[in-house]
Amino acid sequence: MILKFKLKAGEKQIALSTEIEKDLPLVHADIGLIERVLENLIENAIQNTPRDGAIRLVLTPQKEDITIQISDTGSGIPAEELDHIFDRFYQLDKSRKADQGHSGLGLAITKKILELHDRSINVVSALGSGTTFSFQLPVISSV
Repeated sequence: MILKFKLKAGEKQIALSTEIEKDLPLVHADIGLIERVLENLIENAIQNTPRDGAIRLVLTPQKEDITIQISDTGSGIPAEELDHIFDRFYQLDKSRKADQGHSGLGLAITKKILELHDRSINVVSALGSGTTFSFQLPVISSV
């Protein structure tokens, strides 16, 4: 899945890396919808990370969940904007237009998909240092 973004990241000279432990357990989730979540978050990271930046996807097992984190070394999100980034049609960068393929729906869709999975999404951001989005998916318990 991450290979899908290698070319686009490479064009901006952004390092795209993963940290995924071997033999992770399976999770209970809709694969197509979670793929959409990852696509939205990685696409946003690429758009908001400057040339020579980095994006990292990390999957970490917990007791009953897998934690998924997408971190970037982008410009970060101002604290006063964090409460609004999941609102429909909200765009942090007002200069990005819908005709450029940015409708302001990606994070709203991401949040809704995770809500359909009874999950939430967390965001931590610092201006000038980047942003990390994270969420958990439940591990399938052994039968």
